[in-house]
Amino acid sequence: MDGSVSKDCLNEMVKTTLGDFTQEQVESLTYSIDDELQADLEKRYCHYEFDDDMVVEEPEPARRQKKPGKLFGLFALAGMAVEAGGQKKAPRFRVGDHVRVRWRGQEGTIIDINGGLYMVSLNDGRTVDTFSESDLERVL
Repeated sequence: MDGSVSKDCLNEMVKTTLGDFTQEQVESLTYSIDDELQADLEKRYCHYEFDDDMVVEEPEPARRQKKPGKLFGLFALAGMAVEAGGQKKAPRFRVGDHVRVRWRGQEGTIIDINGGLYMVSLNDGRTVDTFSESDLERVL
């Protein structure tokens, strides 16, 4: 019957069968019926014998190698584009340098550098803003 009727039909036939199954019959139904029904039949009709000396080794689960995400690929492409553009130039300013914002005329201190952007704490003590290198000049 396996292969000529649907899995649901075969499940119903097994459930409504009058009589017992042999171990061979139960094993032949493997993958043809639902897993829960298969497990129930194996408990009732299959009697596997094991030697106490026999050691059954379970295979190690295959380790799946983690693939880098799409965002990682985007960063890799950006990094290659920067490298292809030529030498990286050294930053003009460092954390702690005292600078003036050209177009504002305000002075402050560089507190962080992120790529080509400089985070400046302005001398008014209340404002922190981010500027590009071209917006800043060194104050002596």
